[in-house]
Amino acid sequence: MKTKLLLIVFVMSALAACQDKTVIIQEAPPRSDSQKEKELPPPDGNASPTPEQSEAAETEDGIDPRDKSADGSPTTPPKNPPKRGIPPSNPVGRDVGGTDSGGDNGVQGRNIEDYAVNIQKEANYLQFVLPIITKLAETHPRFASDMVHIANERTWYMVPVELKALRASQIGLKFADESVQQFALQNLRSIWINTKYYNAFESPESKGRLILHEILMGVRLMKLKSEVDNCYSSIALLKLDATKIKAYQKGREECATTYMFGRKDAFAVVPGQNPDLELTNHDYDGIRELGVHLWNRNGEISAAELNAWIKINDFRSY
Repeated sequence: MKTKLLLIVFVMSALAACQDKTVIIQEAPPRSDSQKEKELPPPDGNASPTPEQSEAAETEDGIDPRDKSADGSPTTPPKNPPKRGIPPSNPVGRDVGGTDSGGDNGVQGRNIEDYAVNIQKEANYLQFVLPIITKLAETHPRFASDMVHIANERTWYMVPVELKALRASQIGLKFADESVQQFALQNLRSIWINTKYYNAFESPESKGRLILHEILMGVRLMKLKSEVDNCYSSIALLKLDATKIKAYQKGREECATTYMFGRKDAFAVVPGQNPDLELTNHDYDGIRELGVHLWNRNGEISAAELNAWIKINDFRSY
């Protein structure tokens, strides 16, 4: 009896121990057809590769074969571009067509350079301005030489475009800004004439006056020019005498040799200086005054009178 009781107790203990170690497995809920479709692998050849497979699939050009079209050209940018020491054909910040971020420019289908003219061959210069310079050379050859230099050394452009208009108050006029027409502009190297106005002038004399005005303004700006340019200007009058051409050429050679390392143009020395220099209203008043004086007298003025005017108006230094 005791043996049977012990056997029953042993069996019950064993069953209890087995229940403690039972692992309960819960069955997942049934999946819908749409869920099954999402879990299906993509068609053959498009299965998502493992990282190891992707790394192994890349070729020397750094492009995964799966990113290439049928002809072998890439359809997406390479993940690991090759480094072969060859710079790109068009570096960032450098546009095609020039040595920096800018190319050639033009107006009405022509290069800007096509509009450059030799003002010394312009009929209105020869008829009206050159006689004034020749007469002035008799009393003040240095000032006359400056005038020849501006006509000869500056690049003159005659362009059929509107030029940036200056404020009336800036150029010493009491007109409304919209009443002022900008016939020409210049900087330390170039003179720009708007042919839309120039060609429409009523008389040749008006064209001659404009050329004279620009030459006198160029003389005013000589104070801001380099030493070598001022040296060229000092001998420019020789160019008017055919018998002194060799002396003129020799003089330019000496200027270049002497002043090649001298003072540069003002806008090249002062950082940020704009080459389109703005003169004061006093300067513009003075240029018009001198122009009218020389025009009406056909260049006749004494050295003392011109020197006094230059000094009073702080126009030029010799």
